[in-house]
Amino acid sequence: MSFNVTVSAVTSSTLPQSVQLYLQQNGSTVSGAGASHNFRSSGENESLSFYLTISVQTTPATLTVMINGGPITYSDASITVNRLGNI
Repeated sequence: MSFNVTVSAVTSSTLPQSVQLYLQQNGSTVSGAGASHNFRSSGENESLSFYLTISVQTTPATLTVMINGGPITYSDASITVNRLGNI
C-alpha cells in the first residue's frame, strides 16, 4: 500500500511546528508506516509518503492514516491498496 499527502503549517501557527503521520490497521499502529516533518518557515509545503506491504489476516480490515501535530493543512492526499493474494 502507498500513501501520499502534501502538508503545510497554518500561517498563524507558532513555528517550528512538527507533524507526524502513521498508519493504523484495525486500530493498531502498523510498524514502519509513518512519516514526519518539522516546519521552520511560514508557507512551507512538504510532501510526505510511506510505502509498505501489510498483511490482512481477517476481513474486513480498516486502514486509517492518523495525524499528530499541527495545526496543519493537508491536500492532494491519496492512498492505494493492492491485493497481492488470497487470505
